Amino acid sequence: LIKKYFEDIPPTKLPKKNSSLQKIDGRKTIECRSTKTGSLSTVKYTYKVPFLYKDNLRKSTALSLALEILEQPAFFINGVLKQMTDTVSGFGFSYTALFYEYDILDVTFSTNIIDNLDRAEESWSYLRRKIINGCINETELQKIKKRKLIALAYKKENISQISNYFGWNLILGFSLKDILSVDNLIQSITVKDCNDVLKEVFSTLPISVMKTLPK
Repeated sequence: LIKKYFEDIPPTKLPKKNSSLQKIDGRKTIECRSTKTGSLSTVKYTYKVPFLYKDNLRKSTALSLALEILEQPAFFINGVLKQMTDTVSGFGFSYTALFYEYDILDVTFSTNIIDNLDRAEESWSYLRRKIINGCINETELQKIKKRKLIALAYKKENISQISNYFGWNLILGFSLKDILSVDNLIQSITVKDCNDVLKEVFSTLPISVMKTLPK
Protein backbone atom coordinates (compact mmCIF):
# COMPACT_ATOMS: atom_id res chain seq x y z
CA LEU A 1 0.00 0.00 0.00
CA ILE A 2 2.83 2.40 0.81
CA LYS A 3 4.48 1.62 -2.55
CA LYS A 4 1.17 1.99 -4.39
CA TYR A 5 0.26 5.39 -3.02
CA PHE A 6 3.64 7.02 -2.37
CA GLU A 7 6.21 5.58 -4.80
CA ASP A 8 5.33 8.02 -7.63
CA ILE A 9 5.52 11.13 -5.43
CA PRO A 10 8.84 12.87 -6.16
CA PRO A 11 10.99 14.09 -3.25
CA THR A 12 11.01 17.82 -2.67
CA LYS A 13 12.41 20.35 -0.24
CA LEU A 14 9.98 21.37 2.50
CA PRO A 15 9.16 25.09 2.68
CA LYS A 16 10.72 26.93 5.59
CA LYS A 17 8.30 27.19 8.48
CA ASN A 18 8.19 30.49 10.33
CA SER A 19 7.23 30.17 13.97
CA SER A 20 4.31 32.40 14.95
CA LEU A 21 5.93 32.77 18.35
CA GLN A 22 8.85 34.66 16.81
CA LYS A 23 6.45 37.37 15.62
CA ILE A 24 4.96 38.07 19.02
CA ASP A 25 6.00 41.45 20.41
CA GLY A 26 4.82 41.64 24.00
CA ARG A 27 2.38 39.30 25.68
CA LYS A 28 -1.06 38.26 24.54
CA THR A 29 -3.87 37.79 27.07
CA ILE A 30 -6.63 35.27 26.47
CA GLU A 31 -9.69 34.89 28.71
CA CYS A 32 -11.80 31.73 28.73
CA ARG A 33 -15.07 31.40 30.66
CA SER A 34 -16.61 27.99 31.30
CA THR A 35 -19.14 26.28 33.54
CA LYS A 36 -16.83 23.28 33.68
CA THR A 37 -14.28 25.04 35.89
CA GLY A 38 -16.68 25.20 38.85
CA SER A 39 -15.49 27.89 41.24
CA LEU A 40 -11.85 27.43 40.23
CA SER A 41 -10.06 30.25 38.43
CA THR A 42 -6.61 29.87 36.89
CA VAL A 43 -4.01 32.02 35.22
CA LYS A 44 -1.41 30.36 32.97
CA TYR A 45 1.80 32.01 31.80
CA THR A 46 3.47 30.53 28.72
CA TYR A 47 7.20 31.12 28.27
CA LYS A 48 9.23 30.36 25.18
CA VAL A 49 12.31 28.45 26.39
CA PRO A 50 15.41 30.16 24.88
CA PHE A 51 17.04 26.83 23.97
CA LEU A 52 15.89 23.52 22.54
CA TYR A 53 15.75 20.44 24.75
CA LYS A 54 17.32 18.32 22.03
CA ASP A 55 20.18 20.80 21.43
CA ASN A 56 21.15 21.47 25.02
CA LEU A 57 20.61 18.37 27.11
CA ARG A 58 22.53 19.73 30.09
CA LYS A 59 20.44 22.90 30.38
CA SER A 60 17.22 20.98 29.75
CA THR A 61 18.07 18.43 32.44
CA ALA A 62 18.96 21.19 34.90
CA LEU A 63 15.65 22.94 34.12
CA SER A 64 13.66 19.73 34.62
CA LEU A 65 15.33 19.05 37.99
CA ALA A 66 14.83 22.66 39.11
CA LEU A 67 11.13 22.61 38.22
CA GLU A 68 10.63 19.42 40.24
CA ILE A 69 12.19 21.17 43.23
CA LEU A 70 9.90 24.19 42.76
CA GLU A 71 6.86 21.89 42.80
CA GLN A 72 7.75 20.33 46.14
CA PRO A 73 5.17 20.95 48.92
CA ALA A 74 7.76 22.59 51.18
CA PHE A 75 8.66 25.13 48.52
CA PHE A 76 4.98 25.87 47.86
CA ILE A 77 4.24 26.40 51.55
CA ASN A 78 7.32 28.51 52.28
CA GLY A 79 7.64 30.21 48.92
CA VAL A 80 4.03 30.99 48.06
CA LEU A 81 1.45 30.35 50.77
CA LYS A 82 3.55 32.06 53.40
CA GLN A 83 3.14 35.27 51.42
CA MET A 84 -0.24 34.63 49.78
CA THR A 85 -2.40 32.96 52.42
CA ASP A 86 -5.97 32.26 51.23
CA THR A 87 -5.15 33.52 47.73
CA VAL A 88 -3.42 30.71 45.84
CA SER A 89 -4.73 27.15 46.10
CA GLY A 90 -2.01 25.63 43.93
CA PHE A 91 0.53 26.10 41.18
CA GLY A 92 2.53 23.95 38.78
CA PHE A 93 4.98 23.88 35.89
CA SER A 94 4.79 22.06 32.56
CA TYR A 95 7.93 21.88 30.40
CA THR A 96 7.24 20.59 26.88
CA ALA A 97 9.75 19.75 24.15
CA LEU A 98 8.05 20.40 20.82
CA PHE A 99 10.74 18.85 18.59
CA TYR A 100 10.90 21.80 16.20
CA GLU A 101 11.97 25.45 16.56
CA TYR A 102 11.03 26.06 20.19
CA ASP A 103 10.14 24.51 23.55
CA ILE A 104 7.60 25.98 25.95
CA LEU A 105 7.18 26.21 29.70
CA ASP A 106 3.77 26.82 31.30
CA VAL A 107 3.32 28.20 34.80
CA THR A 108 -0.21 27.81 36.17
CA PHE A 109 -1.67 29.37 39.32
CA SER A 110 -5.13 28.51 40.62
CA THR A 111 -7.48 30.05 43.18
CA ASN A 112 -10.92 29.11 44.44
CA ILE A 113 -12.04 32.74 44.69
CA ILE A 114 -12.28 34.68 41.43
CA ASP A 115 -11.71 37.99 43.23
CA ASN A 116 -8.28 36.65 44.18
CA LEU A 117 -7.15 36.10 40.59
CA ASP A 118 -5.39 39.46 40.40
CA ARG A 119 -3.62 38.64 43.64
CA ALA A 120 -2.67 35.26 42.21
CA GLU A 121 -0.93 37.16 39.41
CA GLU A 122 0.85 39.22 42.05
CA SER A 123 1.98 36.00 43.71
CA TRP A 124 3.66 34.88 40.46
CA SER A 125 5.44 38.22 40.27
CA TYR A 126 6.69 37.66 43.81
CA LEU A 127 7.67 34.02 43.18
CA ARG A 128 9.35 34.85 39.87
CA ARG A 129 11.63 37.37 41.58
CA LYS A 130 12.50 34.78 44.20
CA ILE A 131 13.31 32.20 41.50
CA ILE A 132 15.47 34.60 39.48
CA ASN A 133 17.46 35.53 42.59
CA GLY A 134 18.40 31.86 43.09
CA CYS A 135 16.21 29.60 45.22
CA ILE A 136 17.63 26.12 44.58
CA ASN A 137 19.81 24.67 47.34
CA GLU A 138 22.06 21.62 47.51
CA THR A 139 19.88 19.64 49.93
CA GLU A 140 16.78 19.82 47.73
CA LEU A 141 18.77 19.15 44.57
CA GLN A 142 20.25 15.94 46.00
CA LYS A 143 16.78 14.72 47.01
CA ILE A 144 15.42 15.26 43.50
CA LYS A 145 18.48 13.68 41.89
CA LYS A 146 18.03 10.57 44.03
CA ARG A 147 14.34 10.34 43.18
CA LYS A 148 15.03 10.81 39.45
CA LEU A 149 17.75 8.16 39.38
CA ILE A 150 15.57 5.65 41.25
CA ALA A 151 12.72 6.31 38.78
CA LEU A 152 15.10 5.72 35.85
CA ALA A 153 16.34 2.49 37.42
CA TYR A 154 12.78 1.14 37.72
CA LYS A 155 12.01 2.28 34.18
CA LYS A 156 14.97 0.35 32.82
CA GLU A 157 13.70 -2.83 34.50
CA ASN A 158 10.27 -2.57 32.83
CA ILE A 159 10.21 -3.77 29.21
CA SER A 160 7.37 -1.46 28.13
CA GLN A 161 8.70 1.58 29.94
CA ILE A 162 12.25 1.16 28.68
CA SER A 163 11.05 0.85 25.08
CA ASN A 164 8.96 4.02 25.45
CA TYR A 165 11.88 5.77 27.16
CA PHE A 166 14.32 4.93 24.37
CA GLY A 167 11.76 5.59 21.63
CA TRP A 168 10.80 9.01 22.97
CA ASN A 169 14.42 10.14 23.31
CA LEU A 170 15.36 8.81 19.87
CA ILE A 171 12.44 10.79 18.40
CA LEU A 172 13.81 13.90 20.16
CA GLY A 173 17.05 13.35 18.28
CA PHE A 174 19.32 11.95 20.99
CA SER A 175 21.90 9.29 20.25
CA LEU A 176 22.10 6.02 22.17
CA LYS A 177 25.22 7.38 23.84
CA ASP A 178 23.24 10.41 25.07
CA ILE A 179 20.45 8.23 26.42
CA LEU A 180 22.78 5.79 28.17
CA SER A 181 24.71 8.63 29.82
CA VAL A 182 21.68 10.41 31.34
CA ASP A 183 22.38 8.99 34.81
CA ASN A 184 25.86 10.51 34.79
CA LEU A 185 24.49 13.79 33.45
CA ILE A 186 21.93 14.01 36.26
CA GLN A 187 24.65 13.37 38.82
CA SER A 188 26.78 16.16 37.36
CA ILE A 189 24.10 18.90 37.50
CA THR A 190 24.98 21.57 40.07
CA VAL A 191 22.98 24.10 42.06
CA LYS A 192 24.50 26.80 39.84
CA ASP A 193 23.28 24.99 36.71
CA CYS A 194 19.72 24.97 38.09
CA ASN A 195 19.66 28.58 39.28
CA ASP A 196 21.31 29.85 36.08
CA VAL A 197 18.82 28.13 33.78
CA LEU A 198 15.82 29.31 35.84
CA LYS A 199 17.13 32.87 35.62
CA GLU A 200 17.63 32.53 31.86
CA VAL A 201 14.08 31.29 31.26
CA PHE A 202 12.17 33.55 33.66
CA SER A 203 14.08 36.75 32.89
CA THR A 204 12.08 36.84 29.65
CA LEU A 205 8.47 37.98 29.31
CA PRO A 206 5.73 35.36 28.82
CA ILE A 207 4.51 35.09 25.23
CA SER A 208 0.92 34.63 26.43
CA VAL A 209 -1.23 34.72 29.52
CA MET A 210 -4.43 32.67 29.67
CA LYS A 211 -7.11 33.19 32.32
CA THR A 212 -9.76 30.51 32.86
CA LEU A 213 -12.75 31.92 34.72
CA PRO A 214 -16.10 30.56 35.94
CA LYS A 215 -18.96 31.49 33.63
